[in-house]
Amino acid sequence: MATAKFKETSPYVKPKPSPPEEDYLYNKYLEDIALKTDSRNDPILKLALFGVGRAGTIHLMSIISNARVELLYIVDDVESNWQNMRKYWHLKNVTFLNGEQSDKVFKDPK
Repeated sequence: MATAKFKETSPYVKPKPSPPEEDYLYNKYLEDIALKTDSRNDPILKLALFGVGRAGTIHLMSIISNARVELLYIVDDVESNWQNMRKYWHLKNVTFLNGEQSDKVFKDPK
């Protein structure tokens, strides 16, 4: 009989398997998606970004899109890009420094 090999329940009818309880990252994701967690108690991370080249720009996009991160400093030696970067990424409260001024980042108590 041609259909004998298809006698089991169709995979389209079976319930989707759920992730194991040990998968805390998935559970955290579900809480974040449903806005169930009280993220007001989570600390805001304050960062300085060193270098805004190819990889630095990728990091900058991630930093800006994260509501739990505040970018305080960008340290980059190409000072001619600072104004365009500030305007393009809306970095009004970010301090731009060159490499020689990077000590200010490490001495900042924030």
